[in-house]
Amino acid sequence: MRRPDRVLECLVPTADLVAVPVGVGSLAQAAPAHYRGPAWSVAPTVLSVEPVAAACALAGLRAGRPTTVATGETAMAGLHCAEVSGLAWPLLRDGCDAAVAVGDDRAARDLGDLDVGAGPCGAASLAGMRAALSRPERREALGLDGGSTVVLLNTEGAHS
Repeated sequence: MRRPDRVLECLVPTADLVAVPVGVGSLAQAAPAHYRGPAWSVAPTVLSVEPVAAACALAGLRAGRPTTVATGETAMAGLHCAEVSGLAWPLLRDGCDAAVAVGDDRAARDLGDLDVGAGPCGAASLAGMRAALSRPERREALGLDGGSTVVLLNTEGAHS
């Protein structure tokens, strides 16, 4: 998490939203742990993003407890998990402000639109952010506007 922070310090003082992909939860738990720490006087919104075919964090957040889901096919292989880890769950439960699941087609389309060198898991954060902020009432609920700074964590390089 320190590298995105160093880049942000050069551009803007803080992030307003951090979109983080969720698989088993290792990286996803780091986002709320870091951004809820003492270095942040105003914590950014943490948005978890995962594939529709394996949306175990979203299911758990809705249920209020860890939930195992039946998984389906997804190109986002690194995010293809039926349940989040027991270590990640408390941080996700207490630290995620919003959660969204995206389909493979959305992730691939969003990736292609920007000509960014990333694979499907890397595109998940962009697709999730676009889905979460697609309507004005959603942006308002998250406290975001046209001047907000969004950090998208990309976890996968382009496939060759």
